[in-house]
Amino acid sequence: NSGQGGEILYRWGNPGIYGRGTISDQHFFESHDAQWIPDGYPDAGKIMVFNNGNGRPDGNYSSVEVIAPPVDENGNYNLVSGKPFGPMAPDWIYKSPVNVYNFFSAVMAGAQRLANGNTLICEATKGNLFEVNPLGQTVWQYVSPVGLTGVIKQGDAADQNMVFRAPQYAATYPGFVGKSLVAGLPIETNPLPYKCGTASPTSVALNSIIENNLSVANPFNNSIEISALSDISNGQASLINLLGVRSGQWPINLKAGQRQSLATTGNLPTGMYILQLSDGVSKQSIRLIKE
Repeated sequence: NSGQGGEILYRWGNPGIYGRGTISDQHFFESHDAQWIPDGYPDAGKIMVFNNGNGRPDGNYSSVEVIAPPVDENGNYNLVSGKPFGPMAPDWIYKSPVNVYNFFSAVMAGAQRLANGNTLICEATKGNLFEVNPLGQTVWQYVSPVGLTGVIKQGDAADQNMVFRAPQYAATYPGFVGKSLVAGLPIETNPLPYKCGTASPTSVALNSIIENNLSVANPFNNSIEISALSDISNGQASLINLLGVRSGQWPINLKAGQRQSLATTGNLPTGMYILQLSDGVSKQSIRLIKE
């Protein structure tokens, strides 16, 4: 009897807990921040969950998942006798596209569907905030520079910089009335020169690469992972350290949706680098961290 309290109307992710499955049917592992996607947003009415991933049979990694509960015309959740609640699988899922184990927050964390169809994700234990498009490609990323010892210098690796959640609020949010929304200075100490702009399909300012044709994973280790958002031909990428010394150069020829791994030399020291990208028409740069 919905609306009167006391009844579990719908559950998903571990049917063994209500006697309609086994451990092999478990899908959620210490999940967090379940929420309905609002009306007017892509996938409205579906449920988004941050699946923290503790205790997965194939190892610990996190994912963000969207499920579409089976609801009838009266708003009741359908449950077939002897069967678990549907659906059989999520409608949409985000995992790290490079290595699933790179994306993991054992506690806290969350995700939010945005009006433009992208998803804002908070990887809590790493203080890693990023937005992905429907294809799972990262369109911007920000790592909190504030840890237990305070604000770090730009370019240094952040440590113990956990962020519980990071919901986005529209400029029309009532709490902003009478408040200045003008961007301030960088939080990090000793900031490098920077230039940010805004462009669709991202929801906030981002470091764009070749006018949003390309997204780049950051930080990187032994290779730089890039994804094409549209066709790129006769492009070129160069990696340069802060002394202006080129550390690598690669040709870029990709169709939309294709990925490329730019292998770097194994002896690159950790720190800040500049990735310069050109397609013969435009040229832009992005700062990357070598782990």
